[in-house]
Amino acid sequence: MNGTVWVEAGLCLAFSVLLVGCGAKATVDPRAEAPPPAVIEQDQDVNLVKVDHPEQFPVATATARAAASSVPRASMRNVSPARVSRTPRGSR
Repeated sequence: MNGTVWVEAGLCLAFSVLLVGCGAKATVDPRAEAPPPAVIEQDQDVNLVKVDHPEQFPVATATARAAASSVPRASMRNVSPARVSRTPRGSR
């Protein structure tokens, strides 16, 4: 019984030493923990582009033209579906 009292006293002393460290108050600098300020980049006008040598980039004008579809609709009706076998190959 005498040995268990010393063990219990030792454990209480150890836990009290550990709990003393929990009461310490740390000084915190909120500016040091704050994220850096956001850098905002302004959108540029895509129509105002400046290059070093504009003679290397010729300017072309866009024109509209009417073009027929490359695949006529009549030929699309005559396409037959692929034939798919339900049995695996080699199992015949």
